Parts: sequence; C-alpha cells; structure tokens
Amino acid sequence: MKDKINILPNAILLKTLLDTVTDGITVVDKEFKVLFQNEAIKKKFGIITGQKCYKGYKGRNEPCSFCSIIEVLKDGKPRKILQDVTFSDGNIAWVECSCSAL
Repeated sequence: MKDKINILPNAILLKTLLDTVTDGITVVDKEFKVLFQNEAIKKKFGIITGQKCYKGYKGRNEPCSFCSIIEVLKDGKPRKILQDVTFSDGNIAWVECSCSAL
C-alpha cells in the first residue's frame, strides 16, 4: 500500500503542511511583494497576498527602517528580530520575526 504522501502533488503537500503550522508564515519576493501566507497569519492579519509586506502588515508606503528582509537580501544570512505588530482585530503584540533567503 502506497503512502498518501507519495500520491499528493508536491505543491498541495507543501501548502497543506504550511497551513497546519500554528506560527504565521509569509513568503515575500525581492520587491517585498507577499507571495504566500499560511492560514495562521491570514487569521491574524487578513489576506494581503499580492501587496507589499510593509503596506499589508504595517500600513506603510515604504520598507520599514528595521526591515530584516533588506539585511537578508544583502548577505543571505538569516535574521530574527522582535517587533510590535497590530493584528487585523486591533490587538497589539510583540512577535519574533525570522527571515531567511530561499
């Protein structure tokens, strides 16, 4: 009997796995455009796929001054930062953001 994982196409399997993670996951391109959000982050911020991350997550018109994505793009080294965020329901929290190049 074949394992179900062998039957699922890779893209469906990856999306399913990412959507079961309880931490928010966002994939952003080099121009800061949000390419993917898992379900956990959609629940906190709403759907911002296609928008610039700084606009969708922070309501800004330009990259954040503390943007760790810029630093990752410069040298390829992963970064972690703590920052305050305001969720779509108005609640504010401190979260750890990890950024890595793919």
